[in-house]
Amino acid sequence: MKKWIIPIALLLIPVLVVVLGNVGDEAEQKSPQKQKQLTVILDWYPNAVHSFLYDALDKGYFSDAGLDVEFKPPADTNDPLKLVAAGKVKFAISYQNQVVTARSEDLPVVSVAAVVRQPLTQLMTADNSGIQRPRDLEGRKVGYSSIELYRTFVEAMVREDGGDPKKVKFIDIGWDLIPAMLNKKVDAIMGGFVNHEKPIFASKGMNINVIEGKNYGLPDYYELVLIANEDTVQNDRATVDAFVKAMRKGFTDMKQNPQKSLDLLLTKQMEQFPLKADIEKQSLEILLPKMDAGDQPYGWQTLQSWQTAADWMFANGAIKKTIDAQKAFINVE
Repeated sequence: MKKWIIPIALLLIPVLVVVLGNVGDEAEQKSPQKQKQLTVILDWYPNAVHSFLYDALDKGYFSDAGLDVEFKPPADTNDPLKLVAAGKVKFAISYQNQVVTARSEDLPVVSVAAVVRQPLTQLMTADNSGIQRPRDLEGRKVGYSSIELYRTFVEAMVREDGGDPKKVKFIDIGWDLIPAMLNKKVDAIMGGFVNHEKPIFASKGMNINVIEGKNYGLPDYYELVLIANEDTVQNDRATVDAFVKAMRKGFTDMKQNPQKSLDLLLTKQMEQFPLKADIEKQSLEILLPKMDAGDQPYGWQTLQSWQTAADWMFANGAIKKTIDAQKAFINVE
């Protein structure tokens, strides 16, 4: 009997290899794909402009790309850029003008997608204020939200319209934009978004006149951009590409069915920053055409936009040195 032991054992080896091999293959197939954890800092609390991101998250577009994504609001509006510059987070939503300023100060931040392609920040006045154009602000009070660039915007608009910006009284009202207007503390505000403050004013019975900066010499810049650290762009480009392509799918879905995406966004609202569905619906209607890149993929950026914004900011003293606009952004094909 002993002389059969070895041949039988040898015969069993191929069978065991096949069986164990199949078990290993099945285990590999069943094991979930390893996900890269990412924290993404929003520009502010979740609202209509972020609907496409939560759409992409809910439908698994990020997880399908190997990304375990968490969106967080900032403690301060300057935090998104600061955290990316310091390498604390991979991505954040910031502002094109902030990126230009940061790069003029040699901070290593790069825009990887244009989130909103046109300015949302506009000069706003009550329609019964008698202020119809920038030069009408002479002798009037303009409130702005603590950002000196907004004051620079108004001064440039008044000057372009033939007025004297020195005759305009500026008041830093922080983020109390709506109360300041409703209580007549100021005659106009700069720093409010047309997709947010304007609908809120309307809901409170105040009709607003919007004076667009592009009609008075301001650049037609990108309001919001997705940013990353230079190191991420250079050494982890695969993650950048994966994130942008996944969020594009979310935007496509939002564009096709905005109400569905908005309904999902409303489930993500923060308790301390409750949203009003009717305001957010109006907001998204205003946002969609300003976010759409037309024939180009969502998020596409142009050198002309970056060069124009940088040149204007340098010419108007908003930055102390110019930047290489080509290095301020990338595009994901």
